[in-house]
Amino acid sequence: MAQEIKVGVKGMTCAACVARVERVIKRLPGVVSATVNLTTEKAFVEYLPETVSLARIRQAIREAGYEPLEGTEEAREEGPTYRKDLLLALPFALLTLLLAMGPMLLPLPHLPEALQALAALPVLYAGRRFFRQALAEARHRAFGMSTLVALGAGSAYLYSFLVLLFPRLFPEEARHLYFEAGAVILALVLLEKHLEEGAKGKASEAIRKLLTLRPKTARVVQEGRRRRSPPWP
Repeated sequence: MAQEIKVGVKGMTCAACVARVERVIKRLPGVVSATVNLTTEKAFVEYLPETVSLARIRQAIREAGYEPLEGTEEAREEGPTYRKDLLLALPFALLTLLLAMGPMLLPLPHLPEALQALAALPVLYAGRRFFRQALAEARHRAFGMSTLVALGAGSAYLYSFLVLLFPRLFPEEARHLYFEAGAVILALVLLEKHLEEGAKGKASEAIRKLLTLRPKTARVVQEGRRRRSPPWP
């Protein structure tokens, strides 16, 4: 007999992510149907437990580059967030920007350009989820927002690093560094995801509070007689 489960999925950023998660789940033998909601970050799966296990469904989600959450509904709500990575990325992105643009705008001394590369490294680490998801998207040949973010930030850092180490490989007019561009891209995307996550959390909390206002019973007048209705389900 088919059973229905609800699995929290972290890391989805766009409709392409939703389609990819649905596709990898539906490919599993024993899965009857799968619907993924980007807003609630949950996958609703109907499956045959004698053919496919819940662990295998979570593994398929993980192989697609996303994080399946386990445990109770409360535990799923407290899954991995963007706040910690954002707190790491923002100060180092600002530092990288100051090192790159500061001497042009303010009376600051010109510091070694290698400092920009070092300052941008923590930002790359903070945005590691986008690179991990981009690799998963490449494996499945289904590219989404993570691919765009990883290509933009990664190519900016890689090009700048090569210019820094091997400047003679490039024409003189092309020897520019873009460490701050990659760092700012990642920091802004993390900020956007953090704000989006907060908005979703507030909306979910508001819905839960509305549900608590629902009366447990009601009095019904039928043929002139009052009777108490059974509790709501």
